[in-house]
Amino acid sequence: MQLLRLFLAVGVIVGASGEKHECERQCTAGDTRTCMYEFNIIEYHTLSRACYDCPNTLSDCTREECIVADGVSRPMLTVNRQLPGPAIQVGSPNERWRCVHRGDGLFGAFVVRQAQDNLHGAYEVDSPDHVLILHDWFHGSTNSEFLGFQHSKSLGVANNILLNGKGRDLHAKEEGREVVNTPLEVLHVTPGLRHRLRIVSASSYICPMAVSIDSHRLTVVAVDGAEVVPRTVDVLEIISGERVDVVLEANQPVDNYWIQVHGLVECSTKQCMQAAVIRYEGAPETEPSGLLEYNPYPPGTILNPLFPMAVEEAVDIVDLDALIPSAIPQEVDKQFHILFSMNAVNNSFFFNQELYPFNGVSPEWQRESPQVNDLTFTFPQAPPLSQPHNSIPKLCLYGQDVSPFCEGDFCQCTYVVEVDLGDAVEMVLVSEGYHPFHLHGYNFHVVAMGVIGPGTTVQDVMDLDAAGGITRKLQDAPLKDTVLVPNGGYTVIRFTADNPGWWIMHCHFMYHSEMGMAALLHVGTEGDLPPVPQGFPSCGPFLPEI
Repeated sequence: MQLLRLFLAVGVIVGASGEKHECERQCTAGDTRTCMYEFNIIEYHTLSRACYDCPNTLSDCTREECIVADGVSRPMLTVNRQLPGPAIQVGSPNERWRCVHRGDGLFGAFVVRQAQDNLHGAYEVDSPDHVLILHDWFHGSTNSEFLGFQHSKSLGVANNILLNGKGRDLHAKEEGREVVNTPLEVLHVTPGLRHRLRIVSASSYICPMAVSIDSHRLTVVAVDGAEVVPRTVDVLEIISGERVDVVLEANQPVDNYWIQVHGLVECSTKQCMQAAVIRYEGAPETEPSGLLEYNPYPPGTILNPLFPMAVEEAVDIVDLDALIPSAIPQEVDKQFHILFSMNAVNNSFFFNQELYPFNGVSPEWQRESPQVNDLTFTFPQAPPLSQPHNSIPKLCLYGQDVSPFCEGDFCQCTYVVEVDLGDAVEMVLVSEGYHPFHLHGYNFHVVAMGVIGPGTTVQDVMDLDAAGGITRKLQDAPLKDTVLVPNGGYTVIRFTADNPGWWIMHCHFMYHSEMGMAALLHVGTEGDLPPVPQGFPSCGPFLPEI
């Protein structure tokens, strides 16, 4: 068990046992509080002894420290024996907090509220209970699934989807498991009022999801924490790492309605889907009457579609307008073309070129390597931020010859994109598949998106751009920190490099980032950074004397 103490000079919502924290409140200017609580990181299990007779006795499923998930027993990693972990809901903190090991359950909501809410007129209710975390779920541990995908024949395909850690094993009967009536998440709404819902994709694998609510439309008001001009849609598609805030108007007859979430791409292999309930005040405590069937393409207007050319009414992210416009670089100092691709190479982690090379094994044993510009990223031996004078043995820079870092067809290095502090930067992101691009340390403007077709190359995109085929939106473009790069297409982002340091950028699919689909953005020089604190711990490779 590991113990993490968190101190915030802001309002923190939940304590160790899950009860509401004394700091839970609306954000008010000048009301600053210091709250302390403990996060216990615990190796745990679904359907543990804390659950008593759950799911046979449904009331036991709500016992403290009972994690039901979808009713399948499996090991996991938790914070305070909760799934999701305790929510942190604060007012304008100065630091960003990240979770890891999300595939085994170590994740939770982090909501930041502002004293000045530019969207306040768009809704009446903003409840801490109206956060919906979407998560793909395996019936085995992340470690076994990950290693099975890398070194065995496992496809690494999710078994299910959970909503706020709850769900049902909808394929239990057909797959020979016991059918159990596990609890579903319920969001309560007040008739006649507009409610802000915060939808978070904490998925780990290649599992984009389509979200809709029966008989209701969704008005999108923010993406990745940045406010946008409200836009009403019927369905939103959300990919790993993205956050979308919507307003739900409770304007239907008092009743219960399904929230439906359908898995796409690899989550469609097992037709992963899940449901939660919107319950109007005054409605009976029963489930909605509508039938739940796997339908990855619900009708209506779709936000952020994976297949925009196949959707009759599509709203791409670039179609949204920032609510409060910010300066978008009209001209750029540095432009980079970044390709995300899966390559059939003899990655030394998967293959031995002499014993079992990529082309020497049958297809079910072959594994393509996720790469950026045909390179697999490897971390430096020491952090360059705190140890700037340490050499990086496998350093390779964008635009330079990387052949010294290649063995046969496999190239691996610490891939770095360098810019000066204050540069106006444009990145043209190109993808041969579906990849959510995430950049640390920055929000960026999404100024263009498009699809060319299967097998699209960087040169195809450059040629299209040179011919005037890519129009950039240089006014009111939305701000994001995670964005879809469509299959066979491109996404163009711009930002001003005003935050010095070393920032990782990567695909947000856990398999892909862990296997090297990443690079470092280096902004500025050592002189642009504050000095390393005296006595700050150092690290690096260590070999004992022999």
